[in-house]
Parts: sequence; C-alpha cells; structure tokens
Amino acid sequence: MYTQMLRCLILSGFFFITSLQGQAEMSSFQDTRGPAFHLDAVNLATPDRPDLSRLNLFIELVYDELQFVKMSDVYEATYDISIIIYDKDGEQVDGKTLQEKVTVADFDETNKRTSYNQSNRTFDLEPGSYKIEATLQDPESGQSSRIKRNIRLQDFSKNELAISDIIWVSEVGVDSLGYVQSIRPQVSDPLKGLSSPSYAYFEIYNPENLSNVSVDYELRREHKKKTVKARLVENVTGEKRIIYFPIQADSLSHGIYHDYAGAP
Repeated sequence: MYTQMLRCLILSGFFFITSLQGQAEMSSFQDTRGPAFHLDAVNLATPDRPDLSRLNLFIELVYDELQFVKMSDVYEATYDISIIIYDKDGEQVDGKTLQEKVTVADFDETNKRTSYNQSNRTFDLEPGSYKIEATLQDPESGQSSRIKRNIRLQDFSKNELAISDIIWVSEVGVDSLGYVQSIRPQVSDPLKGLSSPSYAYFEIYNPENLSNVSVDYELRREHKKKTVKARLVENVTGEKRIIYFPIQADSLSHGIYHDYAGAP
C-alpha cells in the first residue's frame, strides 16, 4: 500500500529561460500598460489547519519600473498593490491591499534592472479552484498593470503522503544541522525568466510517518526530451520534510522548462 501511495506523488512546476519567442507566446497573461511586475502563485499546506490550503503570492518589481522622487538626501518611490481572490463562481472570497516604499541613496540605483523589491502575501482558503487578480499602481505616474492567474489549491486534510507546489528560490539559509531556516523566493514568469543560482524548493507532508523516501526529478524543455534527471534519497522523518535541489539555469538554452518531482 505504501509503494502505491508514494508513486502517486508527482510534483510539476515550470520556469522560463527568457527568449523573445517565449515572451510573445505568454504576453497575454499580463496587462503591462503600467509598471511591469512579476507574480508567482504557489500552494502549500496551512500549518495546524488541515482543512485549509495556503496560497502564497510573491510579487516582484524592478527599480527601473518605478518613478522615484528626490527626498532631501535619498530617492523614494511608492506603489500600491491590490490583490483579489475569486472562487470558481466569480465571487470574491478574499483580498488585500498594500503600499510598498522603496528608498535608495543614489540616482543610478533608480534605473537598475538588477535591483528589485519583493512582496509576499498569504491566503488560507478552502481547497478548490480560484482566480487571482493582482493590480499594481504607481501613484506618481497614475499608471497601473494587472496580472490574472488561475490556481487549484490542494486538499491536504487526507491522512496520506502529499507534496506542495515548487517554489523557485535564489538562496537557502540552513542552520548547523542542515535544517532550512530561510529562503529567498525567485519569481519566474515569461517576462523575467530564472537566474543563477536557483533552487527548486518544496515540502513533503508525511502524516503516517513513512521514512526513507526517494525523490526523482526531471527537468525538461517544452516539446523536447528530458534535459536533467536525478534521484535524491530523503529520510522523511516527522510530519513535514523540506527538500530543495539546485537548478543550473545559466547552463540552459532559451525556452520554457518543466520540472517534475515525485517519490516512486
């Protein structure tokens, strides 16, 4: 029974090594009349609430997209983010608004496309299908952009082995025993792509306390044969195990890639 249960654990995520063709194919996902921003939506289990499912949103905006204003000896920019969550019937079930402020010391920093501000918001919802609508507005210019995204949140309340979505991260902080203490998420979409170093991070939920699970992963370019294949052997002790492995994004050619992980 355990072998069959493990085989059904398949995790799929995708990321982009940006190319002009990829941008053209995927541009309809975002209204970019205002500042271009980037959004990732990932699903994890809600701690201590098995009846709910957690939606994590990561929103990223590079400095060059903002209108900075000189304030005495620094430059400041602000922007507003509105997030609305709709259920499958189009009814609003949750939402949040926030204002972000970015402060830099030098004018040259205001035009950097390698510097960015990142926001993270979480929503604990019932399992099911949802539509995300995120709107970013620059109050200085009055311009706004919008991203719409569909997502299905898993039901983690079943007493069986389960696996979260993949979070792409650029940094993983661990303690002296090797346990993950912090991560730095990296947003990947058709406009931005994925940079190096990068890691695929996900969680395995183990309510039956199974152990010694082997995790297979494959990295494939869309419409191509698999590019990378490997196996990790993990001792999954306790009810949750965090797993991450490196992705050598700078060694991959332009295109859309799919990452598959599973416990066979």
